[in-house]
Amino acid sequence: MGINMKSILFFATIIVFISCSSIKSATNNTPIYHPVSKDTENSQTKSQATVPSETLARDTIPVKDIEKVEENVEEKVEEKVEEKTEKSTYNIAVILPFLTEKVPLNYTPYQLDTNIYLSPSTQNALDFYMGAKLATEDYKTKKKINLFFLDDMGSEYQVKKVIAERPFPEVDVIISNYSNQILKYSKSQQIPLFCPFESDITTEPYEQLFFTSSSQREQSNYILKKSLNNYPEATVYIVQDMNDDSSRYLVNNAQKFLKEEYNITPTIYNNSSFPTVINGDSSSTFQSISSSIVYIASNKESFVRNTLPKFQSNSSPTYIIGTQSWASWKGLDAGYTTSSIYIPTQELAKVSTTYKENFASRFLNEFQKTDNNIAYLGYDLITYLIAGLDNNLLSEQPTSSFLNLKPIQYNFEFTPSIMNDEIQNIQNNKIAILKLERGRFVPSNW
Repeated sequence: MGINMKSILFFATIIVFISCSSIKSATNNTPIYHPVSKDTENSQTKSQATVPSETLARDTIPVKDIEKVEENVEEKVEEKVEEKTEKSTYNIAVILPFLTEKVPLNYTPYQLDTNIYLSPSTQNALDFYMGAKLATEDYKTKKKINLFFLDDMGSEYQVKKVIAERPFPEVDVIISNYSNQILKYSKSQQIPLFCPFESDITTEPYEQLFFTSSSQREQSNYILKKSLNNYPEATVYIVQDMNDDSSRYLVNNAQKFLKEEYNITPTIYNNSSFPTVINGDSSSTFQSISSSIVYIASNKESFVRNTLPKFQSNSSPTYIIGTQSWASWKGLDAGYTTSSIYIPTQELAKVSTTYKENFASRFLNEFQKTDNNIAYLGYDLITYLIAGLDNNLLSEQPTSSFLNLKPIQYNFEFTPSIMNDEIQNIQNNKIAILKLERGRFVPSNW
């Protein structure tokens, strides 16, 4: 690439989008980008590697006084929460696998060595960074936001180093891939943690752990509910892939939901029984009913493509519902099914075509790269935080109403996910429905 280490460290300096006259804090700490690299220990002095004062106190104070220290920490946490409504500047730490040793954060794709391999997680991190950068540029006059981009290099060890060194002032929000270390730190400091790239994971309960996507369980329940609201007399069938654990999970959840909410026991077909029953002939089960809802509970493209043709000769109305993963598959109908096909998706922001085209043009001009869903997510999440940090982050008020902010694609409506009467985490349950039309999924009012 022709870029030496000195240049990389220079280009990895934190990008802060606030007016110059107001970035200095009371401690004279200017926000900087702090990459975690192999040379960190050699290049950074001890005074730069700040450690939380509470940690130092716990190391030096007698055991009998630990309870007093904990009380002091709790008091500080309460003070910090009260402060939030009066703050003029907010600090957001974005901890993702940027791999700044290979790619400086101000890169443009044509500058990259074609031999450099970037994992999907790093590509997501870089796209997210680009969207976040544009959001702070657009709304820097609305609210002062310091963004700190920290490189965890995709390593749990590096995550620990980032937390231990804590090279940023007091943080109001952390955006990161889910990590037990990050969660532990967030809980101890009572900092909201936003995870933009995970949803269906089992976590330790934390009432300030936010997932920007709803779980498949929530999406499945939503589309089943919408289906039955539209067609209350329809018979419900579920198709299961017995060779896929995620399919079994979706089927079990759907059965439980239908029984508890509608007292419905659906008919289940699997790999072996389904082809012999639904084969398009005059004796097909689907020929003898007025309408049917068929839930193909699978994220596996090959299974779904093999299953859909079995509906091509059905004369009675058939409404097929699937999962969000289907949206990326091309030519899914391929003209072989007359059924209507619907899937859930996270709620799409209702923006004008001109507005989105302007964003795409700006994005291409600044980064020499086509915009994408991850860049939209970076833009929209930072936009949401700019809107919500003075307010309750769980507000049901849509993002666009705050300070005249406009999301590009994602609306957020965060609601608690409760299990056994305990809040497990917070999920974005702003879900919409897409319909397959001429090979493409488009927004539907279904």
